[in-house]
Amino acid sequence: MTVSPQSKDWFIVSVSGNKVTIKTVAENDTGKSRSDNVTVTYKGTTIQISIKQNCDFDPYQIVNIGGVRWMKYNLGKSRLEGTLATFATKLPSECTDDPIKTKSHGRFYRWDIGNKSWPSTGSVEIDSNVSSPNSSWITANDPCPDGYRVPTQDEFVELKNNSTQTNAGGWNASDYGYKIFESGSVKLEFPCVGFRDLKNNLLTTNGTYGRYWSSTEYDSDYAYYLIFNDESVNPSYHNIIKTHALSVRCVRNE
Repeated sequence: MTVSPQSKDWFIVSVSGNKVTIKTVAENDTGKSRSDNVTVTYKGTTIQISIKQNCDFDPYQIVNIGGVRWMKYNLGKSRLEGTLATFATKLPSECTDDPIKTKSHGRFYRWDIGNKSWPSTGSVEIDSNVSSPNSSWITANDPCPDGYRVPTQDEFVELKNNSTQTNAGGWNASDYGYKIFESGSVKLEFPCVGFRDLKNNLLTTNGTYGRYWSSTEYDSDYAYYLIFNDESVNPSYHNIIKTHALSVRCVRNE
């Protein structure tokens, strides 16, 4: 008996005698149902088995604050890393069984480099000090799904100026805090995941600070980003070099 494919990132296929078992091994974090086919050939007969995995959350919900249309969930893997972008699968307030709120994190990105992302927990291999030569986060390097993009510095300013900010969570390394931006009946939650220093492989200020890239350059070495802790929100910070990896929250194109 031959089986193809034997596995993908979200399912595995096992064979025992003449029995084929297909099992999903990953939560669907794409925001859309996904499907595939497994081809089985046995004693000269070939059949196709269709697999489908539904998704129980919708990251494409849009929250409009200050005229900017924000996605509700942090970006996971980039659209440039596979066929679909992935997302954090829960809001911080929904992570009631996990104090560090892992499923709300998403992944980290270097500025204007959208084809590679890094996890928000654990260790990673120390990466080369790659930096973008561009003066803005260009469309070809944007990790957000089609129709969406990394926000500008001005859009982070609009988010702060058109919302009330409050805190939730513990704001420490064992109980991550998160910032709530609220305007009228709508709100956004931003977990304070810290950032990853890819020069020395450190996960830094996780649980106490949130840092989210904008697409706006400050100079050739630095770019603007949103930073917050339990005391303040600043949409115009620029003291972290572009080679560090920060969170991304996408906005919808006009």
